[in-house]
Amino acid sequence: GKWKIAIILYLSHGNRRFKEMEREIGMTGKMLSKELKELEMKELVKRTVYDTSPVTIEYSITPYGRTMEKLINEIREWGVKHRKRIITKSKVLQPAA
Repeated sequence: GKWKIAIILYLSHGNRRFKEMEREIGMTGKMLSKELKELEMKELVKRTVYDTSPVTIEYSITPYGRTMEKLINEIREWGVKHRKRIITKSKVLQPAA
């Protein structure tokens, strides 16, 4: 899904709580919950439950998940370059006013 890369990239900067991710990434709680469960099943994200009152749950990227960071950064860099290329082309193709 399109959100998995964003979640992995976000967690690569440190452990986060659910509400933090929901707010910062800008996705619905239902979708975030679904994506986190899938990432946890694939051993890319770890869910840690702390015995506090109320219960605290934190998510972190696993060492296996960290192996994706280089790939994700390469894709991000390509996307930035591609966007600049498309924007430059569209400016060139626009007729002069």
